[in-house]
Amino acid sequence: MTLVLFDIGHTLIEDPFPEVIASLSSKTSPFLNELLGDTTSVDLFWDYWCQENWQHNFSFASHFVQEETWPVRALRRLEKTNGKDLSSKIPLIVPILIKEYREAAKDHIANQKQLVLHRHLIKSLRNRYVKVGVASNDREYASRAMLNWANLFSLLDYCFVSETLSETYISAEKPSPVFFQAIIKELRLKERTTPNVVYIGDSEANDITPAKSLGITTVRYLRKYYNMSSSWIDGNATSEADFTYSDPEALFDIFDAILRQ
Repeated sequence: MTLVLFDIGHTLIEDPFPEVIASLSSKTSPFLNELLGDTTSVDLFWDYWCQENWQHNFSFASHFVQEETWPVRALRRLEKTNGKDLSSKIPLIVPILIKEYREAAKDHIANQKQLVLHRHLIKSLRNRYVKVGVASNDREYASRAMLNWANLFSLLDYCFVSETLSETYISAEKPSPVFFQAIIKELRLKERTTPNVVYIGDSEANDITPAKSLGITTVRYLRKYYNMSSSWIDGNATSEADFTYSDPEALFDIFDAILRQ
């Protein structure tokens, strides 16, 4: 049996954050204006939120769906800038901001153009008796939500997420090989055999190196654009993967070659 596993973020689904934040920050926000007092502080807040998202990472961080951590850190930075104590209001304001962000992210993800191709690709693989899943660093709820927003979840046989794997396997989070070892163990339990696994991801450090060390066939998405201001994106343009691509259309030919082996 062949199993194809995709990384989610920057591989199947593009990051909605830059465009969503740009859209939200371009609109007048009465409650933010009331909270912060002036447009300069509001503009600074949006800038700080972006900076915190790019620079601050942690285990199972859900950058695409966002968590309260980043706007909280942005507002705390703003306190130091303008000397205004926001501590009593942060717990009330941040959930509203997160809700607005997630509603916009849901719409953005649902309309990403590359998803049409990915859905077609997954269906074509399943028609060739290949099982398909995802394996990603993230929160369980965030991964499932994004996959449903993208109309991908119902097409998948497996959904492996670092948060859930780590409940059973200590340190099962990329780039640790434990992440992939945990998946192989889970597959043996479910399939009663070890399938031939192919893994597709955009990060050399997180995806290709640890998977390849375990003998997994690897495919690297060499993206045309990387946000180099982000501490959690691997912009390495060279790869030791078994196959590479920069246009998702090439995946059809890559899988033809893999499945003929």
